[in-house]
Amino acid sequence: MFSFLNKGISTPVGIFIIIVVTLILAIPIFYNYSWKLKQEWRLPSTSLPPKTNETADWLTYRDEILGIEVKYPNNWYANTLSLPDKPTSNVYIIDEPLTEQELGGLTHGLPGAFQIFAIREDDEWSSGIFEEYIKKEKPFTNFQGVEYTKIEKIKVDDRDVYKSIQFGEGDMASVGGYVTTIWFLNKGLIINFVYPNEYNQSYDHTICEKIFSTLNFIEEKK
Repeated sequence: MFSFLNKGISTPVGIFIIIVVTLILAIPIFYNYSWKLKQEWRLPSTSLPPKTNETADWLTYRDEILGIEVKYPNNWYANTLSLPDKPTSNVYIIDEPLTEQELGGLTHGLPGAFQIFAIREDDEWSSGIFEEYIKKEKPFTNFQGVEYTKIEKIKVDDRDVYKSIQFGEGDMASVGGYVTTIWFLNKGLIINFVYPNEYNQSYDHTICEKIFSTLNFIEEKK
């Protein structure tokens, strides 16, 4: 039956040789089949695409007097209004260019814009509000009937920054009704950011929130 018997190889040894040879031939075939099966049943990758920095190519507004800088979209404009009684210009970052004459006609603010204001820390009215209410996170209404609520302290570059919801009616509605107001001290100045928030349905607040997220404090040169 088996040719190896004619060569003097015993039957058990011959059978063993046949089994070994069969295994040697079968293992690659089985491995190849298993690999193909795994490829067919492999689940699609669930890894998330890398996050992109949406503000990477934005423009930068930098103010050495305030000691800050923020980024804003390429198709927006940093409009400035110089005022003799202010330590630096008022800034209105919005999606259209405006002249100083147009900005000068604003009563309280520019709806839809990311606005930057500053008052000296020794200004009695502003410092009183900042010390008595903002830093203590106490809601209040000022003499113009403007309400400040949901005051909270957050950290930006290890600095205390206060975020509040502001709402004004009448003349103060010119800022856009509901707005977010940011307060912080830097270089002897009380600095305010004012921009639309999620309660304001008239303007898209998301871009302004992203502008605020780029706030960077300029380090003093030693």
